[in-house]
Amino acid sequence: NKTIKPVESVITSIVDIIGRDLVTGEFEMTLTGPDYNDTHRNDENGSATHQKFTFDEVGEYIYDGKQIIGTDETVIYDETEHKVVFKVTLNETGDALVLETIIDGKAQENDSNPDPLEYVNRVRGNATVTFTAEKYLDGKATDKKFTFELLDETGKVLQTVENVNEAITFDALSYNNAGIYTYTIREVAGTDYIVYDKNVYDVTVTVTKAEDSFEADVKYTLAGNEVESVVFN
Repeated sequence: NKTIKPVESVITSIVDIIGRDLVTGEFEMTLTGPDYNDTHRNDENGSATHQKFTFDEVGEYIYDGKQIIGTDETVIYDETEHKVVFKVTLNETGDALVLETIIDGKAQENDSNPDPLEYVNRVRGNATVTFTAEKYLDGKATDKKFTFELLDETGKVLQTVENVNEAITFDALSYNNAGIYTYTIREVAGTDYIVYDKNVYDVTVTVTKAEDSFEADVKYTLAGNEVESVVFN
């Protein structure tokens, strides 16, 4: 009896990320099926070559490819699930196996080295907040300059700004991790005759992970009571 030569195929997965450079080994892609479970991390080009398939019997062989969802909250992982189907038949004369490779319903031009299983991740958008306040002198807006500080939870001064008329605007802060962040806003007392406002406002920023970005909710409190705005008189 003549030995029929097996047919072979090599499947490759490839991953990319939109919004920053790809890091070698940061993503995992897996291909599973009957008696087959092969997982690899991406190389510097985003590729991962799975263990070669060898078939020596007529039949239909089905495998599932997917990306293993990681724990990095800054990444929106591609949850695409690929289906790889190998159809192995005999040729017309019955002396050789014929391989047909179908990926996601599409017949491949090169059955032994078909198109890669593609995954495209995205960077989750940052949440951005801008703290604002108002300054009044004797109940009126003023063009006199006063100084205000934004402090973190340890008491470190993060920003120092001056008012423009009544408006006080701190530089925007950006967040790419879910959590609760606390700050305080205060007026810096001068050395002149003016009675400066001694109130210290607490600011709580709650950052949550939404579908495509992080979202931030800002609350201002004074002496434990929530207020709609920060006002210095």
